Order: sequence, then C-alpha cells, then structure tokens
Amino acid sequence: MNFDLFQFRKDRRLTQQKLAEMLCLPQSSVSAMESGRTKISIAVIEKLRQYYPNEEVNEYIIEDKINITNYHVKGSNNGYIRNEGGKLTHVIEQQREMLERRETRIADLETKVERLQERILALTTENSNLKILLAKNSIDF
Repeated sequence: MNFDLFQFRKDRRLTQQKLAEMLCLPQSSVSAMESGRTKISIAVIEKLRQYYPNEEVNEYIIEDKINITNYHVKGSNNGYIRNEGGKLTHVIEQQREMLERRETRIADLETKVERLQERILALTTENSNLKILLAKNSIDF
C-alpha cells in the first residue's frame, strides 16, 4: 500500500513542518516519506485518520497488492495482529473488543458490589436490632 502524502499535504495547504507536528515526527521524516526514501507506515495513516475522516484519508491510498504483513516498522506491527484463528485483525478492533469485555466485567462487578452493600446494610440493621433487644432484656454483650 502506498500513500500520496505529498498530495494529501498540499491539498490541505499544510507545510511539511505542520504535518510533522501533527504526526509527532521530525520534518525530515515527512520529507523522506514524500520523496519515497521512507515507506509510509500504517501508524502514520492511522494518525492522519485522527485528524481527518477515513474517506478523506482513503482517497490518497494507492493499493498495490502487497500483503500488509510485509510492512514492518521498527518496534511496531503496523497496527495488525493475528487473532486466535490466524486472521489478521487490526489492533484497534482487538482493543475495542477487549474494552467491551472489560466494560461488561466492570458492570458485573458493580452489580456484585451493590448486592454486597445491601447485604452489609441488612446485617448492620440486624445487628442494631439485636443490640436493642439485648439492652431491653438487660443482657450485657
């Protein structure tokens, strides 16, 4: 996959420096990507998607039949992982699924906490009632 970063930047009237700041990269990296000396990583494209709609970013992607797994960035998996079935899955999708599972777990735990709080209140009330009964009957405790 190639990405026409130069045209993308020019169409938005951005300088290399401004784009570099948006991407948290040095200006020299933007220059290298525009000239083709450095491949544009999926991470860079994903960063652009934080600022611009997917459709707008996708217009500048040039598909070239190269398997996404062939791209490697030092310290990165380009945003893709293999799930249990061996299928390539985007990390964001995996994180979204994990977040949903965690939110469900949190909701379950919150329900359990509420039940425990109700039980504590019931036992505290029962304890107070027993103390009153014992006091009425002059029984020391």
